[in-house]
Amino acid sequence: RSKLLRKTVYLFDDQFKEHMPKKNDTNVLEKELAYCKELEQRIEKEESLSSIPAVKEKLNLLKETIEDTQGNF
Repeated sequence: RSKLLRKTVYLFDDQFKEHMPKKNDTNVLEKELAYCKELEQRIEKEESLSSIPAVKEKLNLLKETIEDTQGNF
């Protein structure tokens, strides 16, 4: 879901790449969750992006995935 969110953000603002957190390149779930949370926070702070319906939809999907994953621990 994070990859889909990133791609959607880049469609509207390809310069936002500079503000994205470093991608998680491991298979460690805790690191992926931390990355997803940081991604979520950075995009939410940028109202010009987070208010775009396509971005908002992907952001909400990411949030749901984070919540579902944390609920299974």
